[in-house]
Amino acid sequence: MKKTILIPALTLGLLVASPKCAAAQEFSCEKIISGRLENALKFYQKAEPTTENLYCLANAYRLIKEPDKAIETFARITAESMENGEQEQILASLASIYFDKGDYKKMKESYEALLKLNPKSHFRDLALERMKDVNI
Repeated sequence: MKKTILIPALTLGLLVASPKCAAAQEFSCEKIISGRLENALKFYQKAEPTTENLYCLANAYRLIKEPDKAIETFARITAESMENGEQEQILASLASIYFDKGDYKKMKESYEALLKLNPKSHFRDLALERMKDVNI
C-alpha cells in the first residue's frame, strides 16, 4: 500500500491545518490567526524537518510576511519526498508567495511547473487567472 502524506492546504491565502500535520491540534489555523503564530513558528523551527513540519514552517513564515524564509523552507522539501498532490501544493504555495512579492517571472515558472505536473490541477484556474492578470 502506497503511503500518502497529507499536508496542510492553502485556501485563499490562509493556512488550513490538516489533522495529519504535526501539532495540528496545538497550532491549528484558528489558534494561529488568534495570535499564537509566534508559538507555532517557534515549534516548527525546532521540530523534526519532516515534509509536514517544513510545510507548516514555510506557511508560518508566509503569514508573518517573511517570503524569503518561506521560499527557502519550501526549497528544503525535495521533489523525491513528495507525491504529485503534494508537489502541486508546494508549487502553488511558491507561486502565491512570488505573486505577493511581485516576482511574476518566478510565479509563472512555478505555475507552469504545476500545470506540467498536472494539467487538470484544481489550481489550474487560479494559475491561469494570475498569469493573465499580470500579463504574463
